[in-house]
Amino acid sequence: MKGSKGSVSVKYTTEEYHGKNAAMAGKDYESSEGTLTFKGTETEKIIQVKIFDDEEFEKDEVFNVKLYDPEGCELGGLTVCKVVILNDDDVGKLGEEVLSLLNMNLDRYKLGSNNYKAQFTEALEGPEVGSPMWSKILHWLNVPWKLMAAIIPPTNFLGGWLCFGISLMFIGVTTALIGDIASLFGCSVGLPNAVTAITLVALGTSLPDTFASKTAAIGDPTADSSIGNVTGSNSVNVFLGLGLPWTIAAIYWELTPPDDVWRQRVGPEMAKLYPEGGFIVDAGDLTFSVTIFCILACITLGTVVWRGKVLGAELGGKYTTQTALFFGSLWLTYVLLSILKCYKLI
Repeated sequence: MKGSKGSVSVKYTTEEYHGKNAAMAGKDYESSEGTLTFKGTETEKIIQVKIFDDEEFEKDEVFNVKLYDPEGCELGGLTVCKVVILNDDDVGKLGEEVLSLLNMNLDRYKLGSNNYKAQFTEALEGPEVGSPMWSKILHWLNVPWKLMAAIIPPTNFLGGWLCFGISLMFIGVTTALIGDIASLFGCSVGLPNAVTAITLVALGTSLPDTFASKTAAIGDPTADSSIGNVTGSNSVNVFLGLGLPWTIAAIYWELTPPDDVWRQRVGPEMAKLYPEGGFIVDAGDLTFSVTIFCILACITLGTVVWRGKVLGAELGGKYTTQTALFFGSLWLTYVLLSILKCYKLI
């Protein structure tokens, strides 16, 4: 706030923390909102939030307190305070070990059905009053995608397997949609399929992984979840986008005798070489592309390991900007070399 003279006020409210070990309103703490008024030379105010103490062991849990709608003053860049409810149960150590094995949040388990309903409510919630028009336009443009994501149930149903299965299905649908749109765009502008795949398709399927990894890095004290998410998600994309279709096609053509359509598709040389039919894929520049990718991936993971041992932080700490630029240059190197190979320039 600017200055400490005169009467100024600002509103506050508690809100759910969107990250790991989020506290539940009504279960761990009582929702609170109000107005703080600073008179004269007052520079400090206390916000009291009731915390519910139960006899259950839980990890440290987090919720937010947000300041908004100032009057007679201006808010700085930080308007949200993260509040941590510390665990002080006697069985803390034992419970921590049990929960680390179960990998679950007790409150999420109890209120799973309520969370499922809340997912749809949050998907339809628009920006706050006073938000710029562009944020409202983006919200309504993204409502169909938000509602589609809200269909995915919370992880506490069926031990997380229901969430896992439906998430894979939606990843497959989204990947297929991005692939078709990118293929049509590449065809209209004259880009080869290989170039379209490593630029538009790869970028379109990897950006959500990047945002999810950022959320995991912010909500977790270590970088394990972030790195595991981005590598695991890309592995799933490859399995779904490449391995699964190839497997289905291989089984189909193993059981189906060759016909004229198959002979025309594979060409006379392959048809003569494999008269009994089969699923045939022209490797093209795939070997070169995969080799470059593996080399650059090893460099990336080696850099992460080096940062952890030398700097004490895999993603944060010192030289974060330089590291991000270096990783970005590796991606550009991969794309550039693959495109040059595709156009027979190297």
